[in-house]
Amino acid sequence: MMLEEILGAADQRCACSTRASTAGTHRAALARGGPAHPSRAIVYAFDRDATEPCCVAKVAFDEQESEFLAREFSQLSRVQPELGESARFCVPKPLGIGGTPESAWILMSAVSGDRLILPDLLGRARRSGKRNFASYLDKSLAFSEHLFSSVHESKKTEATSFVDTAEEFTAEFDPPPQVIDGLNRASNMAVLEGFEWQQGWQHADLAVGNVLEARDGSFAILDWENARSDRPMWFDRLSMLGLTAALARQQQHDRLTLLDAARQLLQADHWTGPMLRQILAAGTYPSSLARVAFLESAMTAALVRLRDGRALAEEFAQLVQIGLVETAPEGLWSWAEDR
Repeated sequence: MMLEEILGAADQRCACSTRASTAGTHRAALARGGPAHPSRAIVYAFDRDATEPCCVAKVAFDEQESEFLAREFSQLSRVQPELGESARFCVPKPLGIGGTPESAWILMSAVSGDRLILPDLLGRARRSGKRNFASYLDKSLAFSEHLFSSVHESKKTEATSFVDTAEEFTAEFDPPPQVIDGLNRASNMAVLEGFEWQQGWQHADLAVGNVLEARDGSFAILDWENARSDRPMWFDRLSMLGLTAALARQQQHDRLTLLDAARQLLQADHWTGPMLRQILAAGTYPSSLARVAFLESAMTAALVRLRDGRALAEEFAQLVQIGLVETAPEGLWSWAEDR
């Protein structure tokens, strides 16, 4: 019954022109939601004899996933119309929403491309692996910057926002004393220097599985349920470390902690180190407050995972140690020493 409802919506709102349930010429293919979303399924709707889907539906099978899908539909509805002409085709167009609070579905236009295949990030990389990793970072962050500047819902926030985030983080995760001391020093620095920043749209989950690349070099960005309009413009940039560390941890079959994976990825003599260090150094924040910006992003990412009941929230919380002088990898913040 739900499948017919979805395909009926596809008939009305996609570029498709045929009726599945009556004419039998509109076909569908189903796929699982993947390890990150076991309570989700994907429906691909094809028109006639087409080899590429004309639209895609996500289907939730519990209340939490239904909330995620409703949030994704809402965020896409706000973002997609305001993107520039070229970037608009990188993002699925929201077409319909239905179902129940316990089993919702959303319908979107299909975007083309294949997921990038990255090598073992902690192993030795061939030239193609380095090229794919660099392409993933470059295209993801170029889109993030375009998103921030194109969708005009920005506002300014001040250092007190960082202080509030640090207090909430400390209350939720109960970090060790040296981390609390480091966050207190960072809070004092942010207040003393009058740290402030513009807030705006960030995708907030530019994991490699959410970035598709087509043969012509174009790309698409998927999974918008975590997108927010109140993030600093460096949030996606500084979140890349945690996302790549999570992938490296998975590639190592979870034998490492997220923090250990991040430390190894950042080593100056490892092939990923120069790329990831450059990301940390290329933000729009003052150099003396670079670590404060990183801490703000790391704490927020961990708190969001905790609120959404997502995996690895506690491990993401440990990444704040990368931003503290006492526990950061050697030389990481040498370009941004405190004045």
